[in-house]
Amino acid sequence: MLSPTAADLEKSKKGDVLGAFHRDFDLLTIHGKARFPGLFSWLNTGEKFMVQVPEGHLLIQAGKQLEWLTGGYISAGFHEIIYTKEV
Repeated sequence: MLSPTAADLEKSKKGDVLGAFHRDFDLLTIHGKARFPGLFSWLNTGEKFMVQVPEGHLLIQAGKQLEWLTGGYISAGFHEIIYTKEV
């Protein structure tokens, strides 16, 4: 199942939250290189950082189902999407 953040960037402004802070319920979330930056993730220490996926690479992030299947050995990742660039 693909579920991209469908946002009308013509109606959005810099700083708008397009996908609030969350962990995904699925097994895995796979992020590719985006045309517009704005994906933020959190480390286990609580440090927030902007994700930059290099050309030709994918970011694979664990979801809650993988966390449950591994008994918590692999934790679901927190992330959010913020509009950071003007069109």
